[in-house]
Amino acid sequence: MTLRSLDVCVVGVLAIGIAACSPSPGPEARGASRVFPYSSGCGPGPYVIPTVGTPTSERVAGDRITDGDDGDVDCSVTKSGGSYRIRGSLEEGATSFAIGGSVIAVPDTGVFQSEGATGSVSFYHPNSGNISSETCTIEVLENQEIGTGKVWGNFDCTQSTKEANPGFACNFEGSFIFENCN
Repeated sequence: MTLRSLDVCVVGVLAIGIAACSPSPGPEARGASRVFPYSSGCGPGPYVIPTVGTPTSERVAGDRITDGDDGDVDCSVTKSGGSYRIRGSLEEGATSFAIGGSVIAVPDTGVFQSEGATGSVSFYHPNSGNISSETCTIEVLENQEIGTGKVWGNFDCTQSTKEANPGFACNFEGSFIFENCN
């Protein structure tokens, strides 16, 4: 065996060892959203991601899109003391959705809720344009779920604005789910 073939063998063993020791990435982030305007100004709705399948709702988790396969999903759900910080965004085709805020446990109820209307939600659909609100209540009901890296909950937003028309747009509510988050 020559010195050259020994170098290749050692390099090959090192490469295999490094590959075997690397942590495998977890499953890709997944998510879904459903936005339902309940006052005029945001178009007919509801606006759902994924656009095909069973939409998420207060009682049904529904179908989801997977990051990189069906669209883009970016999310984090982290625990800090007795509260959870939620940040998530979805994009499928021309439709997008984003949510941010914190929820705390409501004693003896199994429910998590934001302290007042402190969350934010924005969405875009060709029929609505860009709509956003910084006055959203976020909640996770008893039949839903929250934990590090995952959340299934609801939102109710008022005082939204429409990018194309800086005046009041509409009030809207809906549901969202994010899984396999950072």
